[in-house]
Amino acid sequence: MELTTSRLYQKDVYLRAAEAVITATEKREDGYWFAADRTPFFPEGGGQSSDIGTVTGKNEKAAGATHRIDLVLEEGDAVWHRLAASGEEETAPDAHPFKTGETVTLAIDWAHRFENMQRHAGEHILSGRIWALYGGTNRGFHMGEDYMTIDIRFEDADGNAVLGKTLTLDMAMAAEHAANEVIWEDLPIHVDYFETNEEASAMPTRKPVAFDEDISIVTVGDREEPADCCACCGTHPSTAGQVGLVKVYRVEKNKDMTRVYFDAGRKAMAHIDAHMAILTDLANANSTSPEELPARLHAEEERHAKMREELTAFRKAAADAHLAEILTALEQKASSEQAAEEAGAAGSAPLVFTFTDIASGDFSKAGKKLQKKIRGSVLAAFPDESVLLLYADKSADSLDCGAVVKEQAAAFGGRGGGNKESARAMFPDQESMKRFLETL
Repeated sequence: MELTTSRLYQKDVYLRAAEAVITATEKREDGYWFAADRTPFFPEGGGQSSDIGTVTGKNEKAAGATHRIDLVLEEGDAVWHRLAASGEEETAPDAHPFKTGETVTLAIDWAHRFENMQRHAGEHILSGRIWALYGGTNRGFHMGEDYMTIDIRFEDADGNAVLGKTLTLDMAMAAEHAANEVIWEDLPIHVDYFETNEEASAMPTRKPVAFDEDISIVTVGDREEPADCCACCGTHPSTAGQVGLVKVYRVEKNKDMTRVYFDAGRKAMAHIDAHMAILTDLANANSTSPEELPARLHAEEERHAKMREELTAFRKAAADAHLAEILTALEQKASSEQAAEEAGAAGSAPLVFTFTDIASGDFSKAGKKLQKKIRGSVLAAFPDESVLLLYADKSADSLDCGAVVKEQAAAFGGRGGGNKESARAMFPDQESMKRFLETL
């Protein structure tokens, strides 16, 4: 005999608990499941998560025993409930806490249900306002933990995407405002059930009904001139005012559609509260009010931009000063070694400089000037970064900068590269760079 479950939430969405008789039990890979003759639990579907809650035994040894239900699914005409894992389940088939024929009490988690009702109805109202204002069709809906999304597409008379037409953030915000006006007007929300597509298609839905039978149509406002009307199997409050509010977060392009990120009800309020806390903290940190924060941040950005310009000028001046220092040292070294060079002596050891007041990147332009005037070899060390810059002239007996880095730096954890006249080596720490320098 085919299992059938009476869906009590379709008759009374506010019903929080009901007695039921278990009609089947199963042990599956993901836990213990049971079906019942009736249930107030909404099964997962239509983009909405299932209800969660509890089942309490009433018969014999199971009397008073309560188990959590963490997932509910529709399978054919039956609704199956999964018991949440407790860590004490047995593996034997007869270890199921309930048996067929037992009477139990099924109780939904009302906070979770009402949150889903707010969010699902909020999605209807926002989608309806986007359709009414701009003609954008909702082609996808997802209810996530942190936000909901709808995919809006603009279509021609044949249902093809109108390329290049998108929903902007300003348009979405205008739709949000219109949706909240519907909510604050507290329009009634009706759910009508139809056995055939022909009957359901008489309703003024914003898109054609895609189902052939057992169709539920959700209407916000008057059935003749609704704020929204579409087919949906989810749960919704009886009035729009219970949604509370709708809040759009952002929009982004998604193929030939626009994805709108938003939320409604308690979820939206929690999101706003979190962002208000961030805004208040930022305002307090800047000794101003949230309203005056944009102007304060703009002024700070201008001040920082000026400071960056000044800092760039100071760094350039410092790099030029270090370049002059190097060139002077090279001249002095050249003079003292002139006699040895005339006698044909080999190239001398490189000059080593350590800089802590500028970064290696600040020295790049000065380094290019150094390459044009260098005689011999120069090593510029930047200990704060554990970076070493190597420079040498083009003579055959000078240091081959690239080869030194490639062949010797790796032994000290260094990496980098370059050519004969200049190279860059980066080390994991100052000590490694120091030991590398000692080998040269």
